Amino acid sequence: MCGIAGIIDFSGAPIPNPDIRKMADAIAHRGPDGEGFWQEDGIAFAHRRLAILDPTEAANQPVYSPDGRYVMVYNGEIYNFWDLRRDLEAKGCQFKTDCDAEVLLAGFVEYGSDVFLKLNGMFALAIFDRKQKSLTLARDRFGVKPLYYAVQNGVLTFASEAKAILAHPKTESRLNVEGLAEYLTFMNFISDQTLFSTVRLFPAGQYISIPIERMLENNHKFNANTFWDFNFTGDNSEFDQDALADQLGETFKQAVKRQLLSDVGVSSFLSGGIDSGAITAIAASQTKNLRTFTAGFDTSTAGHDRGYDERAAAELMAKAFRTRHFEVFIKSDDFERCLQPLCYHLDEPRVGQSYPNYLASELASKFEKVVLSGCGGDELFGGYPWRYFHGLPASSFDEFVDGSYAYWHRLEKDDAGVIQLLSPVAGQLSGFNGRDIFTSIFPKEARQAKTTEQFLNWALYFEAKTFMNGLLLVEDKVSMAHGLETRVPFLDNDMVDLACEMPIQAKLADIRGWENQQATAQQVRRTDGKAILRHMVSRFVPEEIYNREKQGFSAPDASWFRNESYDFIRDSLLGGHRNLHNIIEKKTIEDVLAKHKTGEQDGRLKIWSFLNLGEVMQNYNL
Repeated sequence: MCGIAGIIDFSGAPIPNPDIRKMADAIAHRGPDGEGFWQEDGIAFAHRRLAILDPTEAANQPVYSPDGRYVMVYNGEIYNFWDLRRDLEAKGCQFKTDCDAEVLLAGFVEYGSDVFLKLNGMFALAIFDRKQKSLTLARDRFGVKPLYYAVQNGVLTFASEAKAILAHPKTESRLNVEGLAEYLTFMNFISDQTLFSTVRLFPAGQYISIPIERMLENNHKFNANTFWDFNFTGDNSEFDQDALADQLGETFKQAVKRQLLSDVGVSSFLSGGIDSGAITAIAASQTKNLRTFTAGFDTSTAGHDRGYDERAAAELMAKAFRTRHFEVFIKSDDFERCLQPLCYHLDEPRVGQSYPNYLASELASKFEKVVLSGCGGDELFGGYPWRYFHGLPASSFDEFVDGSYAYWHRLEKDDAGVIQLLSPVAGQLSGFNGRDIFTSIFPKEARQAKTTEQFLNWALYFEAKTFMNGLLLVEDKVSMAHGLETRVPFLDNDMVDLACEMPIQAKLADIRGWENQQATAQQVRRTDGKAILRHMVSRFVPEEIYNREKQGFSAPDASWFRNESYDFIRDSLLGGHRNLHNIIEKKTIEDVLAKHKTGEQDGRLKIWSFLNLGEVMQNYNL
């Protein structure tokens, strides 16, 4: 686990040393154990190391092929690298370290871009072929590891975080107004846009491998190649629940064991849910004195969100699995104190209010360098049943999109509301169409969907490509802010393949009821999702856990924003974050705060978005 950065000057001019060092310094928190640089005319790579596998200096990066032709910087972990290494040794390859990075580069030299399909793990990488003068960039199947890039003023830059790109002197820091509208539509960026006009997010499951000269010929533009994509094909076929649970259980156990690979200690997050509980159960059976971490909340003034504190459920599982359990108790003033550093590390707002994750990662980092997370279980196994029915019933793809898109407006009910919210810059949004952005996520074959099962599969596809992508980005950044590596066993290759192909009824309990009754949110039970996963974990997780209703990991924001933190929020939004008023009128912010204070409207999502945007605009003078 590390941070990477790089610069390519298309003119071939030497890269000034301070330029690449500034980029590396901007992500020093990702790699506190060491740094490495490589430069020749027109190109420079940088690497910051968090030593997990083979912590010796011999495993430092950049990595070079034996003949010196290829140079690589890489961020991630390849859990099956020993298997790949044995295959390569059979072909005559020799290795000097016990690190996955050396094996990864050797695999690329042997197999080219085909190696990416052989990798079971998380990665973002850059490889330069010094003979062909060509660059390869790639990002793992699911987008666990981030990779950003920018092309401006004859220079290509890439890095693990946007802040490193913005540290380059030729990269302009300008607000992307269309990207802002996209965020305020979905409370997330679902395309490759970011809040910065010059910076893009490299797509998950894709790579480019292209000579520098062709970049020049194409006016610095390039199209990435897809080497893998989600393929949810579950139909309405009959299945044996016990047999499928057995298969899932064995696959899951192997996934957790595979991701325990480490030369340093591995721990686990443990909330009150079945995902982290299942991971902890398996990890505790494989690891002596496993440490687990959870976050709880001060709910003394909470209303309907009093139940957000899951410490009791986490403690129940910690006792059952005999883990060394640690908790952080979060109060409203903790949220206030961590807001500024959190927003700095996020670079831009993404999914959800992520300060609980930030503080939980801070706790875990005091003990270990590696922690397991349950991210991915909901998106693969239908953990949000109350979301899916919005696109049903449907007789065509367009009908499905109409219902689904309306639901995914998180802050305003339609595009007109988003543009009105951004009235000071509305003149720059004449061509904004959120529905087109939403539809662009789906491949062409989605238009052939006709059955309820097919539409539900596409609903899962959308969440995996967008919502989960945002969660993974947040999880990476809040953990790496503290030099902590987060691993996600649910996103093991075999787990994902099995989840994609299993019948949709194995995941969702009552889809015929949704289809025939035109369900309402009240009719869709929060226990309707992850049916097969619940059945599987019932064999090793307490009943009080696997039968619990689905609940997200969230603080009692609505209460805090209305009470203890109200003055802090009001001072920040109306007095401190003045750049924010250039995109959202002060009167609009006042109205949101007032209606939330009185309980007329729940404005917590808007308030969080305003706070996050205000911090980012101040950090980068947008």
